[in-house]
Amino acid sequence: MIPLYFLLLVTVSFSVAIDSIEPFDFIEDALKYRNMSISPCEDFYRHTCSFNGPDNVPAAAFEDLLAYIKEVQKNAYWNHLKSHNEFKSFEARSALVDTTDAMAGFLSSAFQQICEKNKTLAAGLSEKVLMKIGGSNVNGIETGDETSCENLAAQSKQTLIDTLRENELNFVSFVMQIFSNNGLFQWKNVTEYNQKVRELVNLVASISAHTDVDDTPWVKNRNLVKKIEEITSQLSFHDNYAEDFVNSTNMLIKIEHRYVDCRAEYSFLENNDIFCYILTVVYEELPKEIVPTFFMNDNAFNSHPMMCFSFPNYYHTQYGREKAAILGYTGFTVGHEIGHSFFEDHKDLHTLPAFSENVENCVQTQYNSTCVYFKEKSCVTNEDFLNENGADIFGFQLSYELLKDTYGEKLGVSQKVIFWFISGNIQNNIERLQMTHEQLFFYAFALQFCKNRPSSVSLDQEWVGHYDPHSADNIRVNAVAQHPAFQSAFECSKTSKMMKSATEQCMIYGSEAPETRRKRRFQRVSSH
Repeated sequence: MIPLYFLLLVTVSFSVAIDSIEPFDFIEDALKYRNMSISPCEDFYRHTCSFNGPDNVPAAAFEDLLAYIKEVQKNAYWNHLKSHNEFKSFEARSALVDTTDAMAGFLSSAFQQICEKNKTLAAGLSEKVLMKIGGSNVNGIETGDETSCENLAAQSKQTLIDTLRENELNFVSFVMQIFSNNGLFQWKNVTEYNQKVRELVNLVASISAHTDVDDTPWVKNRNLVKKIEEITSQLSFHDNYAEDFVNSTNMLIKIEHRYVDCRAEYSFLENNDIFCYILTVVYEELPKEIVPTFFMNDNAFNSHPMMCFSFPNYYHTQYGREKAAILGYTGFTVGHEIGHSFFEDHKDLHTLPAFSENVENCVQTQYNSTCVYFKEKSCVTNEDFLNENGADIFGFQLSYELLKDTYGEKLGVSQKVIFWFISGNIQNNIERLQMTHEQLFFYAFALQFCKNRPSSVSLDQEWVGHYDPHSADNIRVNAVAQHPAFQSAFECSKTSKMMKSATEQCMIYGSEAPETRRKRRFQRVSSH
């Protein structure tokens, strides 16, 4: 289920915006933010991502478009639903229920007030809420004729406290997931949208086809070829947004009716809107966790076997002027997400039956080296980052292979041009951009990570005691120095900073991938 209000009505209004705002290639547009005083061979990230550029290239690019769409949709029915418009008031008073004790106290007090009017109704409500939170294991509440409303409230409160703690459920966070996301961006019709979906599906298929497992030594040595081929065949791509539209619309209407009826029925309760938001979630049998399938922000995820991608990926796949840029931006993202099914910490496997420790060592060695050479605000290399680091290298390799398939010999050297201060033989120049397709590919890859502030790592908000698994943005970009194509694309000398930071290229799959195990040799870095 998509977060209601987030994707809702994916099939409306896109063409209105496109008719009114001329389509654009935000990757090419962002090339103007490069810092030409810094050589790509010295610091590719800060050459591409200057401190004078936007903090988020896709977000900045779509500001006007999203503002326009919000304006044309201001009279859309979903912007006039009570369950949506009154939610801001709920957010302002969320402290009333944002802890286990507060939630238990709030609901038990409401049950007591309802009990004083209708004991049977209060008992049924309390049982329904408890079952939603704790499942079938929750002990029932004694509701005999002798049970007072005070006793029912006390029983409910203690059971709620125990159940909320046992299930580690922040019920308020879940309620906010349902109601706080307001869908701004919609598309005109299913036909047009599904065409863009098909284009991305074709890209996914092309990239995944480059996962070469047959000749991979560590795969063959463990007799894993058939298993990994099976994993490849399982990969799917969420593409039925027409069904999402229908399901989300139906759910939205049900929620609105439930909420409005609840407000009327329990108008005697103080803060009855909060009570009704909770009761609506309980009665509509919504899942405890929302798995989004559509994003307005630059994002994607792999919940094997299903992968989902964001609006900027669809938009640039449609309107990107050069295939090289599409492969560098969306192609890398697709490859990265596929990588999460094919690169895993060998000590914490979810999809793969085994993985190569040598490959892990190679990846972390590169990121460790990049940290040493390019740390800005902070940089860390430890096992928290392993899977994301590996998916980055995996994704880049796959998208580059597709780049070679697309341009073939055009990526080779044959035409003399001048690329800013470098004079040399660089093939296939794009005249309007004064760069090659290969260089544009690297820029498109880097631009999605641009920030106008020093790069850093952050602590994970849910994984207590660990870092967010994504390395610092500049490290993710500059680690690409390990790919031989970077040096040739920008004609970097061996003594340049990017080349000095490059370690041995990590071959994850294919005949050149490692065969035997060996001890890890990288030294972890933790710099703040």
